[in-house]
Amino acid sequence: MKRIILPFIVVFLSCFCLHGTAMAQKGSDGGDEEGAGQKPKPKVSPGSHMVIILAPEEYWKDLAKFSYKTLKSLMGQDAVFALQINDSAEDPPADEYKAINGKPYKKGVALFKEQEYPSAIKQLAAAATGFDALIAKYGLSYPLRRRVVLSYMYLGAAQMLDAQTEEAKTSFRLANNWFTNYPLPKAAFEDETTRNLFNEAIERPGRGSSSIIINSTVPGHLYLNGLWVGAAPKNIEKVSAGTHILTWARLGYKPITVKLVVPENDKAVADFTPVPTADKKDVDAFLAGLDAHLRQKPNVPSSLADFAVRMRVDNLIVFRTTANDSEISWFNSKSGGWQKRVRRQAAVPGSIATQIEGLLFQPTPVLDLGSAAADKNKCFSDSDCKDGRCVGGSCQSSAPLIKQWWFWTAVGVGVAALGTGTFFLIQMQNRPILEITSP
Repeated sequence: MKRIILPFIVVFLSCFCLHGTAMAQKGSDGGDEEGAGQKPKPKVSPGSHMVIILAPEEYWKDLAKFSYKTLKSLMGQDAVFALQINDSAEDPPADEYKAINGKPYKKGVALFKEQEYPSAIKQLAAAATGFDALIAKYGLSYPLRRRVVLSYMYLGAAQMLDAQTEEAKTSFRLANNWFTNYPLPKAAFEDETTRNLFNEAIERPGRGSSSIIINSTVPGHLYLNGLWVGAAPKNIEKVSAGTHILTWARLGYKPITVKLVVPENDKAVADFTPVPTADKKDVDAFLAGLDAHLRQKPNVPSSLADFAVRMRVDNLIVFRTTANDSEISWFNSKSGGWQKRVRRQAAVPGSIATQIEGLLFQPTPVLDLGSAAADKNKCFSDSDCKDGRCVGGSCQSSAPLIKQWWFWTAVGVGVAALGTGTFFLIQMQNRPILEITSP
């Protein structure tokens, strides 16, 4: 048997270093948690927004309505929610496009600038009708979308300056419906009265005395004069009298737009019977893949980034729910910013609001899978734990005891205490000898 006598000072220093490292790590973690506890005020992300609903069909309407309720505060800060239409179609034949763009549109704009408003109205109305026909025939391309918007903007300005106020409002509403928040052409909106009428025309419901009753065989998003107003079926109250532009839209279905004449102090009724698009299977596959990714991974799905580019939006807000969990995720395509906030609790219709009410605007969510400051030991199922099982809401590792970090921290603390006692033992004249033996 060999006998090894260790100097107490070596044992003490080694234990002190081990314990000090553990304490430093603990202090660093504590600092991160303190920083994560700060609560900056939520603010609107610049640019356009679009909502994606991921839910079983029986939950879709409830979750869509809840998403509108949740995002109302953003609308109060003038956030723009884009119409769910894709303008990625091929450009129409050049000769057909030039026939409309070269004569009625450009001539109408020139007549407007010359203050020949009646003649400008005639040309611009023909241009808007022509571009609408090309869209119906060949699909919506970005150049067509821009031209039809500008046609209606110039048309509305000419009508307003020709004392056709109600007609001007309808044209402005059509323009905003095609492209919400498109920059106003300076030549058409130099006059403050024109800008004021445009803003009045696309104002949200709230000051009128009429209503719109909307029925739909398939639930979907609703846009009134280009502004997102919730999900169908729905009744919209306090609508002003006049001609309004109402659009039903949902991913995987053809958007439907109607001109709706709303009488004073009365109601108008709109009935929608949506039909799937030719690529609905591809859309469904995209949504299913997105849903699967969000269930299993914390990072931004590449398909979501690609979708933002195709839809020409800056911010995508995903609302997802099943019978077991609820989620709101936010992706900013310009900065690559990604927030993922999950509550894995029951989220059936009638209780969604109680599960994730205000979740989007809480700087410190219950569970943020995209944040390094999240409680990594918190779990809701075994899949949340990298090594072990989920027991009582906490990950319980199945690794051997000697591989547990807390085991060595405890050893470090205990040995450090031993080292402190050792220091005093060194001062004793008749101190004991620490011996480690081996065979």
